[in-house]
Amino acid sequence: MKKTAKSFPASKISVLRHTVASTCMVVDGGDTPLLYMPGVQAARQGLARRQVVVALFTPEGKLVVCRQPVPSTAPAPILAGGRPGAGELPLLALPSGFVEAGEAREDTAMRLYAEFLFCVPPVLRQVASMGPGQEQPHFRTLYGARMPADLHVSFFHAPGVFSVLDADELTGLVADAAELLQPELAWAVGQPGFLGASKQGAEEE
Repeated sequence: MKKTAKSFPASKISVLRHTVASTCMVVDGGDTPLLYMPGVQAARQGLARRQVVVALFTPEGKLVVCRQPVPSTAPAPILAGGRPGAGELPLLALPSGFVEAGEAREDTAMRLYAEFLFCVPPVLRQVASMGPGQEQPHFRTLYGARMPADLHVSFFHAPGVFSVLDADELTGLVADAAELLQPELAWAVGQPGFLGASKQGAEEE
């Protein structure tokens, strides 16, 4: 039986980046594990961690993105009236988190799919990766997967919670409204082959 959007626990995606409650892996500049510590402590110290970002594609190749409130610290241009709280627009995002104690990157990816997208993909593919830079200190890995057969796209037609966007819409947003995209999402869209990941998977399966 396919899942539909009869009810949806919106609180599940109120925070898409795990940094507080978990114990995460801290790594050195060569991605060698050093120790485990609470995520909030690692974040405060700006320590390098292994970050995982996951993307879910429909059978037609569209991307499921999450919508979350714009934080009060967001740049004024993306807030109506130029001040926090005045007609805030949603921030489009991909689920992301950090490798926790006892996890490999693939384990983290599957956990994120289950927690935020409510599915277990039959096939998981690593799409891209990047090391630390000026804008972020982490070793980031992007995974892509096709929607499982028992999960219908209508499940993600929940106003204010998800959007389902095609390649043209995504590239247009990056070009014209990048401030409305979570940095991880903007980075993912720019990766070669990312928007064709699901079609490739359909041909191989």
